Amino acid sequence: INLYYIANNLKESGPDLEDEIPLDEKWLNQKSKYFRNSQCIGLAVSKRPEGPFVRHKIPVVAPDNIRFKNIAVNPAVIHRDGRFVMIMKGDDINREGVFRVQFVGYSDQAEGPFAFEDTPVYDEGQTEDACMWYDSNVEKYFMVCHVMGNRNLAMFSSRDSVTWERAAQPVLMEKQFLMEDGSIWMPKRVERPFVLTDETGRPLMLYLAVWDNEHKLNGNIAVKLDVEYVSVK
Repeated sequence: INLYYIANNLKESGPDLEDEIPLDEKWLNQKSKYFRNSQCIGLAVSKRPEGPFVRHKIPVVAPDNIRFKNIAVNPAVIHRDGRFVMIMKGDDINREGVFRVQFVGYSDQAEGPFAFEDTPVYDEGQTEDACMWYDSNVEKYFMVCHVMGNRNLAMFSSRDSVTWERAAQPVLMEKQFLMEDGSIWMPKRVERPFVLTDETGRPLMLYLAVWDNEHKLNGNIAVKLDVEYVSVK
């Protein structure tokens, strides 16, 4: 079992790092830029879901400052035909400041190194929280992500995992939910999509993190998916 995660090395944050962890909220707020721009992707491996897990000694992916800068976060990984395919988020090296885009990379081993494509999966807008799967029924890769500023979850597809385009159904779902009484619930935040598939890659469930500020609600919800692919010649 390969568990990919994101983390920081706190001991590199500066001479004022306290020995006691966790650190207080004031200290964390003062270091917010550092924490944001020092995130890397790690790997922990176990023979069983309940562990124990053994961490790989070095980050699997870190900003290379060639294709992407600042961060390497939010990995989505699948294993197919003997290789690992990863989509992850970094800042666009060709733009000033923060501009979040997705990059796809490949490795023959879970621990990397991953070789990333030069061109982002999508760079017309900032994106994050990618989820990826391969559906053998239609022989395509799919990616769902949050395009910042939009009230929906966008869906992309690819035949080879290298060249991506908006899927024939470009929106997986709007960020709203039909309730039993007929009302529409629109949480302030709907993020972190994860698609659960069957053994062939056909989507079954969509898991989401939601935040409703009005009702003081944070949680994870599951949405059943009934997939009917749109045929495009």
